[in-house]
Amino acid sequence: MKHWKSLIVSIMLLSGGLALSQINSTSRLPGDKVDSIFFLDANHGFLQEQSSPHPKAYETLDGGKTWKEIEKGVPGFRRGRSFATKWKGWSIDENMFDHSTVYRTEDGGRTWVASFKTQSAGEFVFGGLQAISEEEAWAVGVHAYHTTDGGKTWEIRGPAGTGLQFFDSEHGWIDGDKLWRTDDGGRTWKSIDKDGKSCFGGLGFFFLDENHAWAVGGKTEGNMEGGAETGFVTVTKDGGQTCVELPQVPGQFFLSVFFLNEQEGWVGGIGSLLKTDDGGHTWTVVSAK
Repeated sequence: MKHWKSLIVSIMLLSGGLALSQINSTSRLPGDKVDSIFFLDANHGFLQEQSSPHPKAYETLDGGKTWKEIEKGVPGFRRGRSFATKWKGWSIDENMFDHSTVYRTEDGGRTWVASFKTQSAGEFVFGGLQAISEEEAWAVGVHAYHTTDGGKTWEIRGPAGTGLQFFDSEHGWIDGDKLWRTDDGGRTWKSIDKDGKSCFGGLGFFFLDENHAWAVGGKTEGNMEGGAETGFVTVTKDGGQTCVELPQVPGQFFLSVFFLNEQEGWVGGIGSLLKTDDGGHTWTVVSAK
C-alpha cells in the first residue's frame, strides 16, 4: 500500500508479514536523522544529518568506513538543504520551528537570505527540496513551488508532497497522496496508481532511472515513541506501476535512500547508515564518524 496523507498515517499504514532480513552490524552512526545520501562512486559519498540549528553534511572517501564533517555545499541532496554548486544552494531548514520559508545562499551556506516565504507555518515541514541549477529549484510541501529565475519569483507548479526527485528540468517525480510524474517541467502531472492508490512511496525515495526505484520508511511498535522500530524498503522495476516489499529490517527506521546501480545502495535512518550489495535484500550497518 502507498503510505500517504501524513507522516503519522504513512508510518501506521506500514504493516508486517515480511521475512526479517539478515543484518551484519559493524558500527552505528551517532547523531541525528540521516535525511539525505549521495554517492559519486562506491567510495566517495556524502550524507546530511537533520540537526539543530541547521543540517550538517559529512563526506567519506572509503565507502562509509570513516566520515568527516564538511562546511561547503553538497550538490545532490534533495531534503533540507540542496545545492546547485558548492557555493550556491537553497534551504528550508534554517528555521527549524517555522518551515515556511525558502532560503538561498551564495557562499556555501555560511550566510542565508530569505528567497520566498509562504503564509503557512509548517509548509515545508517534510523538507522536500531540490536545486536543478543555480537558477532553478523546487520545494514541496502543502504545495509544490518552482523558480527559474534564481528565486526572484516562485509559482505553484505541482501537487502537494513530502519529497521529490528531478533528473533534469523536464523529468521528475513528487511523492504525495500518490506518486506523481512530470515529463514537461511541471506543466502537467500524471499519477502512477492503480484504482486510485500508488504502491510506491514512503518517507524517502530514489529513482536510479525511469524504471528502477526504491522507497523507504519505518514504524514503531504500537506506533508509540520508544517502541521497537522496523525499517521498510519497497522496490519497483517498472516506474512505480508494480512494487515489491523487500525484507523488513528490525531495529531501524529509514528516512533516505540512494543507489549507485541496481545492486549497490545505502539507506539512512535515525542515527544509522546501512549499505546493501544485493539490491536491498540484506543490509550492513556502516561506520559514519
